[in-house]
Amino acid sequence: DLGHADSTLAATPPPVAHNVVPLPDDPAASASQPVMDFRRMWIDSAVCSMVLPHQCQHLLASDVVFVRGDTLRDVINLAADRLYDYLPLPISAIASVDVEKVLCLQDVVMVTAERVNRIYDHNRPPKLRVDIFAYLVTGEVVRYHPGRNRKADAQPHRMSFPSCLYCLEDALFRGVGQSLHVKPPGAVDFYGGASQPAVPVMLAQMHILDVNIYDKQMCGWNPFLKFVMGLDFNGSTEIDITAGEHYPWWLFLSSNGAIRDVIQHGVTRIRVSFYEGHRCIFVTNDRGDYRVFQHPVFKRITVEEVV
Repeated sequence: DLGHADSTLAATPPPVAHNVVPLPDDPAASASQPVMDFRRMWIDSAVCSMVLPHQCQHLLASDVVFVRGDTLRDVINLAADRLYDYLPLPISAIASVDVEKVLCLQDVVMVTAERVNRIYDHNRPPKLRVDIFAYLVTGEVVRYHPGRNRKADAQPHRMSFPSCLYCLEDALFRGVGQSLHVKPPGAVDFYGGASQPAVPVMLAQMHILDVNIYDKQMCGWNPFLKFVMGLDFNGSTEIDITAGEHYPWWLFLSSNGAIRDVIQHGVTRIRVSFYEGHRCIFVTNDRGDYRVFQHPVFKRITVEEVV
């Protein structure tokens, strides 16, 4: 049925746990640290107990008219278009289909539709990509993006717990989607308050395996080069972008095979400076500095050690 927001959401309760089973006891883990109740962690989080209900009420108070999605693709299109400004939302508020059953999910705490921080939807510029996020009792979060048909579905992206892709403290407050790609993987504080080494490794080989494939593709050389060319040096000779507030550079480095050898030895710093009058990216690892640039003739990404 065609539904006005007040008729479709009035009966939508805050997300609750489904099919929850107790976590298995691990004597080795119990001996070294307390066992975390991940189900309780997500249920008690601000995003579950406050943000999602607030967004439902915000949508309820609006005059938005929409039809709940009968398929996963319908749900994504609805969330990415008509309901984009109301995200994040519990999937139960916008889907008539049993999403958990379709995705063969078990031990689920909540399923949401969320924007993905810093990742743009190439079909809907300048909007951010919208994905389905399943929060599990294991602490893991699985990300889905249904395509126009099953063959076009993105591969589910399972983020372990803890994850180097987002800060847990941020995710508990605003959801995983908007907590992704804020800091380099090596700078992510899993639990809050963790100390960092004097020269922390911002990106290592193990981090690359965790990064979403689509995110890497959307932050490849062309968008990174556009960012570099748009930087305002304001009279300085270099700009340090290591902290990640300017651009999620680790996604670009993860997407490029030419720089894998540099990443293997741990990236500790990245900056934009000049070389022979041209803007150039300089990457530092424990072996030294490297220039990363586009070859002027062959147009491929080239890496040269700075001697």
